[in-house]
Amino acid sequence: MLLRRRNQYNNHRGFTLLELLAVLSIASLLLAISIPLSNHLQMKHEEKLFLKQFQADILFIQQQTMTTGIRHSLTFVNDHTYKLYTYQQGQEIIGEVVLPSHMTVQTLTSSSTIQFNEKGTVLRPGTLYFHSPNTTYKAVFTIGKGRCYVTKL
Repeated sequence: MLLRRRNQYNNHRGFTLLELLAVLSIASLLLAISIPLSNHLQMKHEEKLFLKQFQADILFIQQQTMTTGIRHSLTFVNDHTYKLYTYQQGQEIIGEVVLPSHMTVQTLTSSSTIQFNEKGTVLRPGTLYFHSPNTTYKAVFTIGKGRCYVTKL
């Protein structure tokens, strides 16, 4: 009888192989679901940060042109990079921004160079498109306005 109680006590102290496999499979399933979600959220966050940076750079070149009277521009060098220029003593690069790796820019109705006059009006109005795998954003430079409007399509 004493021997039998010890065996029952030993059986309830640990986990069976089946219980261990069930817990491990549930944990791996949760991990497999959460990793793609975090990648998607990271891409969305990078897009949001880039669009804020783009709008801040547009406002910067507009304000610099208006306050100093010296021409500044934002030029898309390729589908993944744009540079900020000043033309004080020739053409000088004052900044360079690389788009997130999953985004590209398309300049259909707008020039690849964005400039403002001394009054803050855009010189070549038009539309830019920023494409990512799941979303397209449209940046509109309107005639007679000094602002850029970015909308999600």
